Amino acid sequence: DLTGLGLLPRPPALGDRAISVEGAAWVFLTAPFRQAADAPQPRLVGISSEGVTLTLGDQSLRLAGTVRPGADGRTEGAAFVYTTDARAWLQLAADLDAIPAVTVALADTVLQQAAETPLDLPAGVPAPAEPAEGELRVPLIFRDGKTFLGPLSLGEAPPFPA
Repeated sequence: DLTGLGLLPRPPALGDRAISVEGAAWVFLTAPFRQAADAPQPRLVGISSEGVTLTLGDQSLRLAGTVRPGADGRTEGAAFVYTTDARAWLQLAADLDAIPAVTVALADTVLQQAAETPLDLPAGVPAPAEPAEGELRVPLIFRDGKTFLGPLSLGEAPPFPA
């Protein structure tokens, strides 16, 4: 439970809402970290989580998935956002000027439809947990060098962090 004390100034849209992050993730490296100055630094080769929950005031979402670098260096795998109130998160994004306010209703509809689409996961990506009752599972799939929100292509997949 982080509060605004000691943090950078927060936008007014966040108000005095407490921020909390809880969960576990696995980071896969090519080798362990070494303290020696001349030791080669390991490279990141994957990240996986069964669920990291972000809570902001009375809103929460859970992020899960597995991503790794593809043969082309772009992200491959899948990330899933689980939430009971996608529209509230979209409204917060609009209040923070991250998306235009007029797109909140349309974006909510798109997320609802993406959540209902059968999953087409890349090879080797484990199937995600089913959403709880009343919860959406919004899939973000990285496959063949592209990013998909359900069946909707969003463009190129981002480069995997080196």
